[in-house]
Amino acid sequence: MLKKGNISYQFISILGFPVSLTLFTLISWQLFTLDPGLSVVLYFLILRVIAAIFCLSFEYFIPFDKAQPFEKNELKTDTFFYITNNFLLVPAIAIFHISLCFWVIEALDYQHSFSLSSLSIYWEIIIGFLLMEYLSYWAHRLVHTQPLLWRGHATHHSPTSMYWLNNFRNNLLSYLVAFALVYTPMYLLGISKEFLIFRFSIFILLAPYQHINADFKMGFFNYIFSAAPNHRFHHSKNPKQANANFGLMVVIFDILHGTFINGDKYDKKIKMGLFSEVKGYKKHDFVFQELAPYRSSLWKKTLVESKRSLNIPTEQI
Repeated sequence: MLKKGNISYQFISILGFPVSLTLFTLISWQLFTLDPGLSVVLYFLILRVIAAIFCLSFEYFIPFDKAQPFEKNELKTDTFFYITNNFLLVPAIAIFHISLCFWVIEALDYQHSFSLSSLSIYWEIIIGFLLMEYLSYWAHRLVHTQPLLWRGHATHHSPTSMYWLNNFRNNLLSYLVAFALVYTPMYLLGISKEFLIFRFSIFILLAPYQHINADFKMGFFNYIFSAAPNHRFHHSKNPKQANANFGLMVVIFDILHGTFINGDKYDKKIKMGLFSEVKGYKKHDFVFQELAPYRSSLWKKTLVESKRSLNIPTEQI
């Protein structure tokens, strides 16, 4: 751990995010283009190891909250979510969803009037990335405003602090919604497998960077990326703060739709967690959080979950 006032700390705080993201992107591109025969499983595994090394290093050398404690069973639960989701659940859903979509497309004899994969790889990356970000933005807003969908997303908001590993705290319902609302339209638009693989490669690093307990000094990058400084507001217990910064990888659509709060304004006194305490909700129990969305009795007495509204303007803090 470095002392906050020394030059090394300031250097890493300012350059850590852009330099590591650039290096990670270059490594991803090199692996992706130089060795076409590389197994997709091995490709993603290599990138996950590199991302974990970056995250653990930054959290050790420049922690945002040095005194951040782990609650009982928190690390155990997050580790279980990380392994189960990344190596079992998400791959299984992806394979099933792709197979189902293409089966429906063939059964209906659907013909693409326009196919993103027909574009050059550079235009496909630009247009495909913006489209997926836009769909992800609205899917994220939807799970905050629809009580039934919120039951699934509540799992992700249950921690009372943020560090890189609890970014992966999502249950089955959350992933089903994401695949249905984000990936289905992209398949219908003829997005290529190559684009999806490369985009997901970058997300392997940007996803934990949303939650990382590192003191990144983002500066103007706060107006581009949905990294931890901005995303901390999204995990506030205050709905007016949490109904903001919905962007998955970038914040361009938050800025355009008026739901952006600059992370530089974040105060450590802001409390994180669910908007209201749900009686009987076990936030560090993997099995419970997977089954919680389907237990209606659990949510009957909670008022905030059914009254949360994005019509409440985001406060500029």
